Amino acid sequence: MVICPAFYIIAQKVYVDRSMKKQIFLIQFILLLGFSTHFASAAPESGGYEFQVTIPGMQVGICKLIGMVGEQNYLADSAKVDASGKVLFQGKSPLPGGLYYVLYSDNRFIQILLDKDQHFSLTAQGTDLVSTMQVEGSLDNELFYQNLRFET
Repeated sequence: MVICPAFYIIAQKVYVDRSMKKQIFLIQFILLLGFSTHFASAAPESGGYEFQVTIPGMQVGICKLIGMVGEQNYLADSAKVDASGKVLFQGKSPLPGGLYYVLYSDNRFIQILLDKDQHFSLTAQGTDLVSTMQVEGSLDNELFYQNLRFET
């Protein structure tokens, strides 16, 4: 099996000894390894989801990620809130894009937008979560919260 047609033509038209064939194979292998390593290192960022929400003072317990499709809601994920108010949602495959609610055990909630970029963090303080929300790593959510602040 020949990987690159250019090397195949060279091997057919010109006399190539064994050492030259080994060098050609080695070059092809190195190039293939380089490309596969490059794409493998980029894969974790594009696959799955991982976002953290930090709201100091939230009750320790279970936090739910509620997705919306039309007028129907569904449980997309759940995670534990630790003593510092951090909750980490993560999964191996990306969630469908749309509007989601992060619902805490005391029935307080925040809204988030998910699209292609599903690796970010949100931090808020106090009881007015919208006005204190700080977003890192998600332009969609940053603009979304600027809009929510404008509306209130």
